[in-house]
This record gives sequence, structure tokens and C-alpha cells, in this order.
Amino acid sequence: MLLKENITAIVLLAHGSSDPNWKNPFIKLTKEALQKNNFRKISLAFFELEKPSLEDVISQLHIEGEKNIFVFPVLLANGYHLKIDLPRRLADLREKYPDLEFATGPALIEQVSVRNSISDVIKELSFS
Repeated sequence: MLLKENITAIVLLAHGSSDPNWKNPFIKLTKEALQKNNFRKISLAFFELEKPSLEDVISQLHIEGEKNIFVFPVLLANGYHLKIDLPRRLADLREKYPDLEFATGPALIEQVSVRNSISDVIKELSFS
């Protein structure tokens, strides 16, 4: 699936935490991403310990008539959730919603720009 700004719904998928303040940066990221991009719909979901779950968000997007959904994992590295959990959950969602088309992105650390940003922050904090 090719991402198209005007027809693709984005789901930012974060881990989740029992700390009630933990999700605040992800809420901010969701708002900023919506403001900076031309995608008409960006939602936030969590793997665990928070609501809404990925399944909750996909159900709502289906009700709203979305057909193309890009799940963007907001996880730093490829671990259990990206290697095992997300593929299983997407398979279940494809079975439940055969009319929806799903795509997903890699872990953040796989993005050169993310690695460069982390390196820049390390340098700034180390020598300031």
C-alpha cells in the first residue's frame, strides 16, 4: 500500500504504561504530526497497559469508513511487540476486517533521521 495523504489513516502505536503521565508525550506527538502533515486522520493506540488499544482504534476507523490504515510503531527498537505481537494482531485484524488495507512501518531506530537526532542530542547534552 502506498501512503496517500488524503486517503490513509495513520495509527501511532506506542507501548503503554501504568504511569498516567507516560502517554503525554505521545498525545503531543499525535497532535504535532497532525498539524505538520496533510493526513486527514492520525490516531494514537497502545500495545498494552493503556487505552485505546490497536483493536479499539481500528474498530473506530472501520466505523468511520476508513479503508487504508498505516500503523506506525512508536517503539525505538525491534523487540517482541514488533516481531511477534504486531504481526499476529494485524493478521487477526485483517481477518476481522477483510475490506481494510493495512501497512506498517519499522522501529524508529531503523530510521536514519532518528539515529542522527539521537546522536545530536547525545552530543548536545554531553558538551553543554
